Amino acid sequence: GTLTCPYPINTDRWYHIAVTRTKTGKNYTIYVDGIQVANTSGNPPSSNNDECILGAMDTSGNPPNQPVNYFSGWIDEVRIWNKKLDKEHIRQMMNQQIDNASGAVMGEIIPLVVDGPDANLDGVDDNAITWANLVGYYRMDQIDCGYLEAYSGGIDGKLRNITTQQQESAPLPYTTKANGNWSNTTASTPWTYGDTVWDHPNSTGVNGNPIDWNIVRTVHDVTSNAQDVTLLGLLVDSNELTITNTGTQDETNPGHALNITKYLLLDGLIDLIGESQLVQKRYTPTQLNGSTLDAASGGHLERDQQGQSNLFNYNYWSSPVSPTYNSAYNVGAVLKDGTDTNNPLPLLWTSGYNANASTYNGSTQGVTLSRRWLWAFKNNPINIYANWEYLQETGSLTPGLSFTMKGSGASGSEQNYVFDGLPHNGTITTPITFGNEALVGNPYPSAIDAREFIKDNIPGGNPGTSASFDGALYFWVHYNTNNTHILREYQGGYAQLTLTGGNPAVAPLITIDGYEISGLGSSGKIPDYYVPVGQGFFVYAVENGSGSGDVTFHNKHRIFKTEQGGGSIFMKQSSTKGKTTSTPPKDDPEETEDDIQRVRLLYRTPEGAKRHLLLGFTPDNAATDDFDFGYDAINRENHPNDMLFRIGEKNYIIQGVGAFDETKQYPLDLFSETGGSIEIHLSALENLSPSTKVYIYDALLDSYTKINNKAFEINLDTGIYRDRFYVTFSKKNSLSVTSELLENININYLHKSKEIHIKIENSMTIKQVYLINLLGQTIKTWDIFNTPSFSNDMKIPVDHISEGSYIVRVQTETSSLNKKIVITQ
Repeated sequence: GTLTCPYPINTDRWYHIAVTRTKTGKNYTIYVDGIQVANTSGNPPSSNNDECILGAMDTSGNPPNQPVNYFSGWIDEVRIWNKKLDKEHIRQMMNQQIDNASGAVMGEIIPLVVDGPDANLDGVDDNAITWANLVGYYRMDQIDCGYLEAYSGGIDGKLRNITTQQQESAPLPYTTKANGNWSNTTASTPWTYGDTVWDHPNSTGVNGNPIDWNIVRTVHDVTSNAQDVTLLGLLVDSNELTITNTGTQDETNPGHALNITKYLLLDGLIDLIGESQLVQKRYTPTQLNGSTLDAASGGHLERDQQGQSNLFNYNYWSSPVSPTYNSAYNVGAVLKDGTDTNNPLPLLWTSGYNANASTYNGSTQGVTLSRRWLWAFKNNPINIYANWEYLQETGSLTPGLSFTMKGSGASGSEQNYVFDGLPHNGTITTPITFGNEALVGNPYPSAIDAREFIKDNIPGGNPGTSASFDGALYFWVHYNTNNTHILREYQGGYAQLTLTGGNPAVAPLITIDGYEISGLGSSGKIPDYYVPVGQGFFVYAVENGSGSGDVTFHNKHRIFKTEQGGGSIFMKQSSTKGKTTSTPPKDDPEETEDDIQRVRLLYRTPEGAKRHLLLGFTPDNAATDDFDFGYDAINRENHPNDMLFRIGEKNYIIQGVGAFDETKQYPLDLFSETGGSIEIHLSALENLSPSTKVYIYDALLDSYTKINNKAFEINLDTGIYRDRFYVTFSKKNSLSVTSELLENININYLHKSKEIHIKIENSMTIKQVYLINLLGQTIKTWDIFNTPSFSNDMKIPVDHISEGSYIVRVQTETSSLNKKIVITQ
């Protein structure tokens, strides 16, 4: 058969051509620059004593062996294998020479074994190749008196009609010759042969698809501002590689991604302007080994991030760099003043309470920050405020741990900083002991997908999970109206994020770790699924466990997501980053669509403070009505007036459940220390029909209030209101269940014997019985564990209960029934 490339081939550039055949030899495939372009069937080649011609076609005509179809062009790096290569092999060897490494095939530019795919993800090469499989290798640089010597295997060949030395200009790898713009292929190109026989690296192939597996070596100042760049390997030997976007070259730049799928050696500088990011991860999930950063790298990376400039406000930070490969770091060594992002300056430090932005002089020194507010929380018991560790700018942190820092006092709402060091890469772990909490954070110079991070760290999550924490992330938000260093007057709170979604910080007066803060101010910031560069957050270890685990970050969590593009939010109160009108950054191909259906509630306390709650429905029933790791966020704050979801005996801020079911009811616990008028609002419906009806069911009054367009309002006395208020989505279905229960459950108060008599006529099972006063407060609870006579026909003595009107609630496996009784003595 004949293999024909169906796409046009230019006559003035290099192409990498590979032809493979199946083991039976009847199916041939041709690749151009690693892109499969054609395949055909045909007979396997016959034995011919290794005779072949390069650059022409042999014939068996008359005269015999007369070559035809002479090739006009260059040929370099001819390799003949006795084994079918996969596209992974072809792409890894396309831009580099190879060599023998104890029988394995090793790249000379990327010093790693050339491996095949791992389709079943068992960590074993599905199609390993060895040096013995290479039966002929001609580098074209070994010429002896007109003979072409084989570098390995094969036999020597004779050169015909080649009388002069030819320049080796194949991209093995792509190299630079001058400063310039990445995509420029004119006379001012930075690439060695970019104006003659090369396209720029990561350009489009013959079929229009990008070539995402080039190998590049730079020794000049090169700027890439027109595209996201994806490479198999990158060696920045010296000078600066700048990743940016068009427009203003500062922290407001929308940025681009630099994706490295196999190998990075950084001996120069990578400058990530604005929201540009370095992502190191597998090109496909079936890639055998992940993307490595050469530990011998002696260069550095710079990346901007902005915090609040408010002197009194904390941000939680996590460094994406260390001085050396994945080493411990201190704040003073990795963080610089980025007031002028193009000229980052050393920070100054004071032991005073307030920072001083006036020390910035634009040339030699940056702003002065207060070391007094640099703290860490490393795997310490929950809710013990005294366990914060005073860090200062010289204190040591390992990658994955975070620190607190207050603002610089600069004009405007934000201060730009520059992280400067060797980027973190690979698996990052930090220990956490059951029952403890830790302040951790995104350790990479790219965003991470919180969903995959959570699933890799919760019990029952992804295969190989560390099972280290409960699956909720807590982000501190210090409100911009805060104007004090006094803890009890702080204005701020913790926003939360689970697989169910993000939820804003609470605004009421709160107690955190036993210390009260004012709760004044507010924030509408909702953490999204993509945690940005430099963001720190709290996680809480799995409770009631034994032993310990590691909070674990993996390269597979990394993704290019910008704060301007949405989905990635640094938890500072406000943002001055502008929107871009250029082409938006490319989404990661592995990004998953959000199909969680959400109901957002707002509880307004008697003093006017706000509590946000999130109820999420998982269409695939990934969550249940009970507690689910990764979907529910437990409440860890104490407020005098509050409303929370109840799951079992605990209260939650976020509750994830199964698929939407309008017949179900979800209990709310209300707490009132002051009494007064409260309101429950519907803030938003997400991924649900706008016609979805949302009700607050008052079990005490047996009433339903629709809150789609009007808040539920009621005046409450002091106390805890449990088993009274519910979120539900249908009046009709609930009433029909109640009607069924009325037909089968008899509830009476026996005045003579002072007993509650409960009798069920069918096979329904009673789970619990509650006695509730008219304030909604539970006075007594009976179940099988504390009531010897607990059954479907029982009499419960209540002779020590004060006279008055009460509600008896009978809870069955499917619903509950209330009946008002009057107890007399």
